[in-house]
Amino acid sequence: MVPMSLRAQIALFLCWGLLLGIICRLVPTVLAAGAVLVLSILYLGGAAYAFQAVFTWSPLVIPLLVQGPLALGSAVLWNYYETDTERKNMRKAFGEYLPNDVVDALSRDLDNLQGGPQVVYGICLFTDAANYTTLSEKLNPQELSNMLGKYFEALFTPVRHHGGLIVDLKGGSILAIWKAPQDELGMRKQACFAALDIAKSVDRFNQEVAPYSLPTRIGLHCGQLTIGTVGAVDHYEYRPAGDVVNTASRVEGLNKYLGTTIAVTDVVVHGLEGVLLLRELGQFKLKGKEQSLVIHELISRLEESAQNLMTANGIFAKGLGAFRMQDWNVAREMFSQCVEFVDGDGPSEFYLQLCEQYIKNPPLEPWDKVGTLEK
Repeated sequence: MVPMSLRAQIALFLCWGLLLGIICRLVPTVLAAGAVLVLSILYLGGAAYAFQAVFTWSPLVIPLLVQGPLALGSAVLWNYYETDTERKNMRKAFGEYLPNDVVDALSRDLDNLQGGPQVVYGICLFTDAANYTTLSEKLNPQELSNMLGKYFEALFTPVRHHGGLIVDLKGGSILAIWKAPQDELGMRKQACFAALDIAKSVDRFNQEVAPYSLPTRIGLHCGQLTIGTVGAVDHYEYRPAGDVVNTASRVEGLNKYLGTTIAVTDVVVHGLEGVLLLRELGQFKLKGKEQSLVIHELISRLEESAQNLMTANGIFAKGLGAFRMQDWNVAREMFSQCVEFVDGDGPSEFYLQLCEQYIKNPPLEPWDKVGTLEK
């Protein structure tokens, strides 16, 4: 009985290890484990045959108890490392475009990319830059791109700081959302804080890029909406859909006619009167909408509010009450006082024009006290 020569053993270890390594690397882990088991049984059978037939003692411990488990274990660890790296790369690639829970689902199963939308309670924040079209004509594409990069940074930072998600960009406009299974007062407060911080951030941006500027209007609305991947064939986008989205866009557009910066619906600020300085602007039926909405102007955090604004708010409320009672002269006087307190107060000037119009041509009875906008 003779053992295999040292040279033959080394060659055997190299070839056996190479075979196991290739199999474990190229096939899935479960199949690799089965292949290693089958090959080990064949190796053991070959060693037994050599022992009985040609009286050769073949090595068993290293090939069967060391190389086999080592190859299989290394393959498992390597596959885990590759999967983990792939998930991290996917998180990095999609993290700027999708919320974390969606990225997690995609990293586990890419088929989730075309999964159905979910119904949530969401707050939509729309912004629009007033001078974007004019500015795009004055600047060359590179200058416009550089300015927009800084502008969007001024918008994105407050939204992300307050837990919002940017879901759409178009021209100089953005759409951001906050979502939860149901209405949450804290979530609505964070969305309002984000809107106020956006206004401050844009003011700083406009000072930096003077003489150019991008005055920004903001609108907020909340309610039930669907959110998920929307699209067909080979193009999908993650975005919200529903009446809440359309209404938030209309509310943002109302700022243009009222001369305000941040307009919000009544449901957004309900319960936040002790936190925010608000001004009820009236009841409006926006274009394309059948139901009217009570609109408020979001002015500032309550602790940061100036005394003249609080005084003007009280006068404006009296004027709005007189306006609803069709006492046009008293309403006109109240709104005129507001303009004296706050020079160029947009809502007061809006109602002053309506008062002048209704003094000459009173509205038809019965009057529903709702302002209807056709644009």
